[in-house]
Amino acid sequence: MQKIKDLGWARLSPDGMSAFLIVAFIYSSFMNLIPFFSDRSHEVQIVWISVIINIFFGLWVIQGAFVLFFLSLNRAFHYQRLQAVVTNFVFIKLTLDGYLLYLVDVKEKRSVLLLLGLASLVLGIVYLLWSLRRAQINIAKGEARREGRGILYAGNFKMWIIIPVLFIITLFITAIICTFTGVGNIWLLLLIAPLQWILGYVYPEYYFFAYCKWMNPSFIYERPKVKKKG
Repeated sequence: MQKIKDLGWARLSPDGMSAFLIVAFIYSSFMNLIPFFSDRSHEVQIVWISVIINIFFGLWVIQGAFVLFFLSLNRAFHYQRLQAVVTNFVFIKLTLDGYLLYLVDVKEKRSVLLLLGLASLVLGIVYLLWSLRRAQINIAKGEARREGRGILYAGNFKMWIIIPVLFIITLFITAIICTFTGVGNIWLLLLIAPLQWILGYVYPEYYFFAYCKWMNPSFIYERPKVKKKG
């Protein structure tokens, strides 16, 4: 698992994860607060959509609490196992956050728009799970070793990369058809879905890094000591 360990000294180090949590919180603030207040002031109320938005608002509050907690690099290094788990949950939440905006935008429009959004959401989740499986296969084949090509190596299975591209192209064509036939506007989905699929592709690095932190003490990093001048 040397490839994963190397990531730990790069962008997945405790200080790197703290920075990631800050950026993720800024993004989530827009994607959670705008739907939350828009839904509360909206004339049309759909119970299950409101429940989901309120749940994500609660998760956003918890997310913010962890961001504040890990602002301290001492805590980030001391509780790096917890930080790795929190980062995984935040990462998964990021893949879903954008759909809150879409739900609020289309909830009073034609049901086909809502179904398109839900279909995109489900396909993105399936792709994330598939990415985990592909990474697991790569680990079993030794791609995570120092001489390996990494856990995100597509190998001969190029469809791992091609399928998201085909999906985005299909979604783009669907958006054009929906616009010109008067069905509705799903262009917002074209901004949300690609991000979900990109995050789904790279997520295995975060998942298996967190797993290794809990299972292998060598993945626990000491905070670099600052050399005193003079």
